[in-house]
Amino acid sequence: MRQSDIAVDGIRTRIEQDGDGAPLVLIHGLGGPLMWERVTSQLSKDFRVVSVHLPGFGESDCPPISLTTDQYANFLCNLLDALQIQSATLVGISYGGEVAVTFALRHPERIDKLILIASTGLEDHSILRLNFIWKIVAACAKHIVLRSEGLMCLLGRFSFYDSRSRPKDLCKKFHEQIAADGKVDVWLNALWNIFSERDEFKKKLQSLRVPTLILWGKHDRFLLPRLAEEFHRLIPNSTVNVLDACGHSVPLERAEEVCKELRSFF
Repeated sequence: MRQSDIAVDGIRTRIEQDGDGAPLVLIHGLGGPLMWERVTSQLSKDFRVVSVHLPGFGESDCPPISLTTDQYANFLCNLLDALQIQSATLVGISYGGEVAVTFALRHPERIDKLILIASTGLEDHSILRLNFIWKIVAACAKHIVLRSEGLMCLLGRFSFYDSRSRPKDLCKKFHEQIAADGKVDVWLNALWNIFSERDEFKKKLQSLRVPTLILWGKHDRFLLPRLAEEFHRLIPNSTVNVLDACGHSVPLERAEEVCKELRSFF
């Protein structure tokens, strides 16, 4: 993949792109853009693949303010303008799925299809929005978990059905990226965005009118597979496929199946 930096909303933004087909924009979640490293080269044979490092993630600079999900969606719209892409198919994993859904509703004329992979948004996190509980969660994440490469690596095992399928350098790369100034705070802000009102997100899903593919890992420990069926029930024009022997890191653990599903969807 060819890497380059462009300015979007005044933020130096890293993008990786390759291929000449229909535009396919990959939107990562809290795991960052490393989540796509096993599918980009395969997909670029059929699509113009654009993997974006959202502000404050990967190799992109941090935004000057904490961004909401709506602001991330607007950022993506401005990114497409900068890349001269009129419309595209969005692929969002985890929190990237919430961003993609929001984009689809705010800019329906600019989206062709939607692929949601183990998307957040429907789980009930209302208790975590309580001020004192959030302070504890944020402090533990910031000062303990995200500071230690070893601890992050240990906890990250649970995002795979078989941790042996995890790229050997994934922990090291992710730790190097998140250790940059301000990036832990961006990560925590995105986590806070996930703790949104569940009923509000349900209304968003019911309002979607774009063809949507839902992919999930059958052994996802973070977002249970039953949520895939709930997404399918709420989104009018959707199909769903739950992949066996797969955890939350679907594109890393089942790269070939993900590419096959996307090609079939088109």
